[in-house]
Amino acid sequence: RSLDQRYFLEQRKGGFFIEAGAADGGEVTSATWHFEKQHGWSGLLVEPLPSLYQQLVSKNRSSWAIQTCLSTKKRPETIRFSLSGSSEETQAGILADNATGVGEIVEMQCMPIFSLLLALGNPTVDFLSLDIEGAEYQVLRTIPRDKVDIRALSVETQFAGDVLEGSRKDIFDL
Repeated sequence: RSLDQRYFLEQRKGGFFIEAGAADGGEVTSATWHFEKQHGWSGLLVEPLPSLYQQLVSKNRSSWAIQTCLSTKKRPETIRFSLSGSSEETQAGILADNATGVGEIVEMQCMPIFSLLLALGNPTVDFLSLDIEGAEYQVLRTIPRDKVDIRALSVETQFAGDVLEGSRKDIFDL
């Protein structure tokens, strides 16, 4: 809501968002719920965890939803993904190659964010919320900035550098 008040001045109707790490998509946990319900925005909700994805789609949001992770490369990739936690601090997520002892691990196919945007025919993103437990820097590097217009961006930096390379400073510099 504060982003809406400060940046969009509560005037932007019918915008488009991407929320990666959408969790259960509920009113309390969602970074985009406000825009959808108050201003008629639509968008893409990305959530890799099966249990959270099922909760997300049960909310009947007016947005596309996909159960996948975002690729750290400019092409689809199959990665090792922890369903219970990628480190002692983070939630479930992409694992570093040498990670062990982090609960249930599955192979998961991740899609590039730009490919998802192209599939939806929308290279303009009014708001991108990226909360993917330590892979934010790698995903941001895959976005072709000359082909995508991102107007507002929220990036979790709490786990930057803990799981994968890319510190908080790297994110800010990018």
